[in-house]
Amino acid sequence: MRWGIIQWDVQRRMEENLHQVEHGLQTTALDVAVLPEMCLSGYLFQDAAHLAQAAREAPLFLEALEALSRQYDCAIIAGLPRQEGKRVYNSAAVVDAGCCLGFYDKLHLSDLEKKLFTPGEKNRVFTIRGVTVGVSICFDLWFPEVYREQTRMGAQLFCCPANFGGPQTLSVAAVRAMENAAPLVLCNRTGTERMENIQADFRGESGVFSSFGQRLTPEATGFLAVGAELSFPPVRGNVICRDLLAEVRRHEPIHTNKVGDKTT
Repeated sequence: MRWGIIQWDVQRRMEENLHQVEHGLQTTALDVAVLPEMCLSGYLFQDAAHLAQAAREAPLFLEALEALSRQYDCAIIAGLPRQEGKRVYNSAAVVDAGCCLGFYDKLHLSDLEKKLFTPGEKNRVFTIRGVTVGVSICFDLWFPEVYREQTRMGAQLFCCPANFGGPQTLSVAAVRAMENAAPLVLCNRTGTERMENIQADFRGESGVFSSFGQRLTPEATGFLAVGAELSFPPVRGNVICRDLLAEVRRHEPIHTNKVGDKTT
């Protein structure tokens, strides 16, 4: 299977962003395409009303992604604002075979995001074409607990839509892949957004990382649609040990049997 990314300068207009997605699918044969965080609408919002307006477009955006999934026979993981009652989440939609399999809501929000978004409450993995995939969003990368929990949930690979400007996240992504012996697909956007008293610059440089943390795809700061063939061995190891998951299981919580006062 060919896992990859479509990276572009996300705009405020949904139609322009969908055009970039389709262009990427036309030019690069991908079985699974990861798109940037908040790729429906952009990242900066003046207030809650501005964000809610963008969230109202999410169902139309999702329908369009489902149609592209059918047309190009691929799965798509895309960032968007998702409204549920009075709450709005920074979410990733997982689409395959023309249907939405569900959403991952970003667990760890930046200080800026906390002013408008509700943090997610549930870590999730999804089955995409027979592969168990852990999904996260941007700042979630900085928390190894998120990825270790997904590994315990059976994740064989990680996919992460993102919006970041500093170089640190790229280093963190490589470590997350290496410490869990699983490939990681990271899609960041490019371009600049401005709002009163704030400017956000996005570096691109998306990529597919091997289970050893090695970049398998070229770097770019502009439009990029690229993928890599990935495989999933039955036993996950690294240069230090053959079976990493056996070592991971040693850190599972120890439960006390109150009746016999023994540990299990």
